Amino acid sequence: MPKFQLLLCFTILAVTITFFNVASAHVTIKPVLPQIQDPTTVKDVEPYTIKVVTNFLVDLEKECPKTEKFKVFFETFKAYSKYVCPVSKARGYESDMKAKASSLFKAMSALNSVENRSRGGQVNMSLDREKVEVMKTVKLLQSIGEKIASGRNNKLTVEQQKEIKDGILKWIQVVTRIAKIGEEIDSKDSSKPQTSQDGSNEEKSSTQTQTKRRSLRARAQITALPRGSRRTKVGNKDDTLRRRKSKRHTNIKSSKNNT
Repeated sequence: MPKFQLLLCFTILAVTITFFNVASAHVTIKPVLPQIQDPTTVKDVEPYTIKVVTNFLVDLEKECPKTEKFKVFFETFKAYSKYVCPVSKARGYESDMKAKASSLFKAMSALNSVENRSRGGQVNMSLDREKVEVMKTVKLLQSIGEKIASGRNNKLTVEQQKEIKDGILKWIQVVTRIAKIGEEIDSKDSSKPQTSQDGSNEEKSSTQTQTKRRSLRARAQITALPRGSRRTKVGNKDDTLRRRKSKRHTNIKSSKNNT
């Protein structure tokens, strides 16, 4: 098979594989609350929040690319779920929450790539905006939890239940948008390196071929010359120096004779 046809076959195969990988990893899940019984008392709020958030994250993860950065992203969000709408504060609550919030922000930032940051544009701005939005939503839910915990009534009202559910729904909507942006960045990056590497290899191979051809032509020209005329640049330079010395010696001798 000619080299061009073979290269074309490999190119079509690579594009097809990339297309199916992106299509299979495309995020299509709708951000809705899982069917879990509503909390009825104050002590039910945290377990309810953790269960709803974790179940949704598990379903969302199934539709995202199976990469290390997405794995860390979902692990970090699951670990943070108990701080989404807390109603109790155990010892070390503040320090642990801040540490997990920092990890959460790093995991969201890691969804971006060096190549995408260098490109800039709308995707970068969207990711930065959603990172801020997800933390704002968490603060809103935490304030709801604090308000419920400080109340005298242990039973939740219908309004409080709705407030909690609306807050969690808003939070998972933001998380879904972040996952979609991350998936878009991942699909762009996965289709670029192979092309640039192939181009680099082709350019390197072409340069090596040209250098080899020039070297063969130079040898052929030297071989084609008569035996006595095959002189290198170094040889020609030595001959020129000898002639100059001989001429200088003759001039000195002539000057002495004249004297």
